[in-house]
Amino acid sequence: MSSSTPMTVAAPVSAVERALQAVDQQRDGWHVPGLELAVVRDGATLFAGGLGVRGVDDPAPVTSATLFHHGSCGKAYTGLLAAVLSAEGVVDLDAPVRRLVPELRLPDQFLADRITIRDLVSHRSGLGRHDFAWILNPSWSREELVRRLEHLPLAGDLRAQIAYSNFGFTLAGLALGRAVGTSYEEALRTRVLEPLAMRRTFAGSDEALRDADHATPHNVRHDKAATAQWRIMQGIAPAGEILSCADDSVRWLNAQLGLADGVDSEAIAAAQQPQMLGYAGASSIPEMQFFAYAMGWLVGAYRGRRLLWHNGGVDGFTTQTLLLLDERIGVVACANQLLTQFPLAAVLLVVDELLGLDAGEQTWFDRLRSPAEVPEQPVATDAPAPPHAHPPADYAGSYRNLGYGDLVVTADPDLAVRFGEADLTAKHRHYETWDLRYDPLDTEFAATFWTDAAGAVTAVVAELEPGSQVRFERVG
Repeated sequence: MSSSTPMTVAAPVSAVERALQAVDQQRDGWHVPGLELAVVRDGATLFAGGLGVRGVDDPAPVTSATLFHHGSCGKAYTGLLAAVLSAEGVVDLDAPVRRLVPELRLPDQFLADRITIRDLVSHRSGLGRHDFAWILNPSWSREELVRRLEHLPLAGDLRAQIAYSNFGFTLAGLALGRAVGTSYEEALRTRVLEPLAMRRTFAGSDEALRDADHATPHNVRHDKAATAQWRIMQGIAPAGEILSCADDSVRWLNAQLGLADGVDSEAIAAAQQPQMLGYAGASSIPEMQFFAYAMGWLVGAYRGRRLLWHNGGVDGFTTQTLLLLDERIGVVACANQLLTQFPLAAVLLVVDELLGLDAGEQTWFDRLRSPAEVPEQPVATDAPAPPHAHPPADYAGSYRNLGYGDLVVTADPDLAVRFGEADLTAKHRHYETWDLRYDPLDTEFAATFWTDAAGAVTAVVAELEPGSQVRFERVG
């Protein structure tokens, strides 16, 4: 080449650009229609936008303003609201919550008399999980959900362990709303969202769905993305009903890193302070460890660096939020697909690129690919199951649990089950046991019919959580 030949020099590719290219190359293989992504460092926005489309039936591209459902990542919003109201002197986080919710009843009333807002937003309250109670009864109000707590077994004693509880955050949200004489949603808007100029963040799906620019939820069906239904669950909103976009996620991340005005920095620090030790072994990734829960955040380390983290999973969406406090790095990734590891792989890839680390032989997408992302394989047919002891019509009827609500069984001619407000598919397993499936969340559980000494069907016992059996008595 002669010295006079002009040379074209390629512009250097930034760490975020490399990460974006790698993430987008993986998206179709993971059946993710679209991804919201926000990346900040030292107060600068490195990326705020999206990859892909709003949905398989909505080819509009994801933009920095497109709304995604962040699920349980919203717990940090409730934790911050509690810290802000505490800093204002509006609430005492260590006073019994019954001062604000005097109707609270629990299986252990001594615990109910002592439990505080701080206990509730740090998962140390002793309340159990019992997620099907609210998932399958989305119309239950916040007050109704709290009323059901009297009939839901506790997970343990107060401040004895971390026991993840969406009911706990719901109770805290009810108390915080009452403390300011309005609602949780209004308190969050005026104390957190408006001060941070987060104008496209909503504490309710119904409000967000009135906005045209929102992503569509999806499940994977037959090795491809399929549109799912939105589930409005306003009662449980303090536990995870935040919908936001990349532009507002940037503001949220910078606020958590102490790099944004609008909310008292001491309140932000207070919400990030560990409240309960635990969660050791909760991470399957050796590079990521957890050792405590703060007020809506898991506290730990990533590759030896101080970490705040939370994930969120709700019908048709999966979210990951990661903050490296000393490096002042923050990343939010949300995919419009149910229970996928894709956002976690994207977040860790972005962070490693920003830290200048080599991915090695296996990328995060290789390491985190789970059976849900592997094409479905045919399953061999088992031998015929032992038959049930009664004709299907004998199982038909209404069954009730005071904590979980109603379970209605019909036989026309096969069994069909309606649990609360949701229709479940029923497949006979053996004898008196059926497998019930809730398709929107790709989850199923066993339900066994019980009989009395005369052989009459009197109850259904469902294993709604591993090792936990819930009894529904026949009422009709």
